[in-house]
Amino acid sequence: GLIVPVGDWIISEVCHQSRRWQDEYPERPALNIKINVSARQLGQANFTDNLRQALESSGADPDRICLEMAEGALQYDVASAWSTLRQAKGIGVGLAIDDFGTGYSSLSYLRQFNLDLLTIDKSFVDGLGRNREDTIIVEHVIAMAKALGIVTVAEGVEEERQVEQLRSMNCDLAQGHYFSHPQPPDVISHLMGRNGNRQEWRPPTAPEDEHAPVVVLSRFQSAR
Repeated sequence: GLIVPVGDWIISEVCHQSRRWQDEYPERPALNIKINVSARQLGQANFTDNLRQALESSGADPDRICLEMAEGALQYDVASAWSTLRQAKGIGVGLAIDDFGTGYSSLSYLRQFNLDLLTIDKSFVDGLGRNREDTIIVEHVIAMAKALGIVTVAEGVEEERQVEQLRSMNCDLAQGHYFSHPQPPDVISHLMGRNGNRQEWRPPTAPEDEHAPVVVLSRFQSAR
């Protein structure tokens, strides 16, 4: 039962850290932080109130915070989860589905929830260029998400060949050990400095667009 109080603490910490980065690096593109939330948290009647309080007390911009749910967190009580997430969406935070493609109701979630991000599961990313089925699945998930106006995030990226293939498929964002292992806030702050991380994700751009912004994706991983 500790996931509820721990989850509330994580949301508060993320909001305050988001505000600190916003103040320290106003010239950087917005750093969006994803927070893992569980089915138990979504089932709490005061979840949205606690989220709103954390945002207000920290002064964090809601559009820099994204709630990420695994498909399993939604399958037990979709109606209750949808009600809670709709209220959260009304506050201004983003919504993401984690490990997309590994559950039984992936496509129905795209229809029911007003999602902002879709995370492509590592098991598919691992097979890029090696397994025909995985490559086709990733390519079509990205195309489908773009048609629906949903940002795609490839997780578990560990090799440069995966980066190049995902760029060629016009994937929006990527995360994984290729860019960095999980780090505490002070290390992430250093990576966000003037020089940044040499392996920051650069989305596909037109050849003449030499000054396109760099997109950094960081993930605040909650205890499970």
